[in-house]
Amino acid sequence: MSTQTSADNLWNLPASQFPDRATTYWDIVADAEIAGQPLDILEIGVFRATLLRGLLKRTDVQVGTYIGIDPYLGDERDSYTGAYWKDKGEANEVWVEAKRVFDESGYELIRCCSHEFYAESSTRVWDLIIIDGDHRYPAALWDLHHWFKRLKPGGIIIGDDYANSDTPAVTRAVNVFIRMNKENICRSGYRVLPFQNKGKEIPISLTIVFFMKSQNPKETKSWSYQFEAKQQIHPIRRILRSFRFDVIRI
Repeated sequence: MSTQTSADNLWNLPASQFPDRATTYWDIVADAEIAGQPLDILEIGVFRATLLRGLLKRTDVQVGTYIGIDPYLGDERDSYTGAYWKDKGEANEVWVEAKRVFDESGYELIRCCSHEFYAESSTRVWDLIIIDGDHRYPAALWDLHHWFKRLKPGGIIIGDDYANSDTPAVTRAVNVFIRMNKENICRSGYRVLPFQNKGKEIPISLTIVFFMKSQNPKETKSWSYQFEAKQQIHPIRRILRSFRFDVIRI
């Protein structure tokens, strides 16, 4: 008769059976106070519409409207070029795939940048805003700070990739966002999500962070953010990317 020892799980690579990202997200929403009503939902950074696919399998989160925003650029302005797609053609293929999911479910996927939709949507507000767009510091902070303004009192904003070793700029942006908006955040929470990127042997983790907006928020400052590719990508890195290589600082 064998007995378990503390060493049974010592040799645990390759890892498997990670929590499902979409399930984790919608569990957060289902457990929140806002889940008892049809929600107006905005998702910044859609990629393959994974979250919406997961939502369509649920009955405990009611949806009023659901809008997804993602530019699917695939060019030198796009930090995901070389990672999620190699060029504009592949980015367009992902757009078509995600658009089909939105169209078939009766929701709307808009192909544009976050700050462009922010300007076009005027004073529209949402119950739930999910931020998983440009992970570079200026853009991530802009998204968190400005879209929090468009959150209804009592609504929830969710940010992805906090404490992810692959995206340290997001962690910095979230920390600054909290300092800038602390008086308007009435509740906050987190969930840790282990995962493993394609091509990597060892799993890491990210933290999903979420904040509820107070019922009587105070006005906070805004600032302009102009996306400029030449300021975001070093010339040498741009040349390397043209040959489908890249370089990172470690």
